[in-house]
Amino acid sequence: MITRPGGNNPNGDFEIQLRGLTTMAGGAQSLIVIDGVVGGDLSSLSADNIQSFDVLKDGSAAAIYGTRGTNGVILVTTKKAAAGVNKLEFNSYLAVQTLDKKSDMMNADQFRRALDQYGTSSAHDYGASTDWFDEITRTPISQNYSVASSGGTHSLNYRASIA
Repeated sequence: MITRPGGNNPNGDFEIQLRGLTTMAGGAQSLIVIDGVVGGDLSSLSADNIQSFDVLKDGSAAAIYGTRGTNGVILVTTKKAAAGVNKLEFNSYLAVQTLDKKSDMMNADQFRRALDQYGTSSAHDYGASTDWFDEITRTPISQNYSVASSGGTHSLNYRASIA
């Protein structure tokens, strides 16, 4: 189960739970291992740099990582350079989001007429006719670019990336 407890905060972290709840408070966070380093953070890793993503959720995780692996282990291996092979990689994507259907709502004049029709006081009507739905919604465009360079010899390899 993957959840985002911070709601739709784009900077919020995800919580990944591979096995059932083990405590009343539900503190069953999985152990994340990035290139052998225990306790990594997936939000600091670009998806373009991931070579493989493995999940251990049975007894093998506990056998390797002890009690830290009780709630499952996520093993992430990042891309590495190959000796004698120089590479320059460029990745990009563009995404556009649109509103599928706009809710049918009254405009300001229709709302004022409804207040008058049903006898509700319109003493707090300051005369504005702003369509706040149109003001706060937009068509967002998301862009992402990453560049990576890798290479080296048999004794020294390098890989650098910028996202």
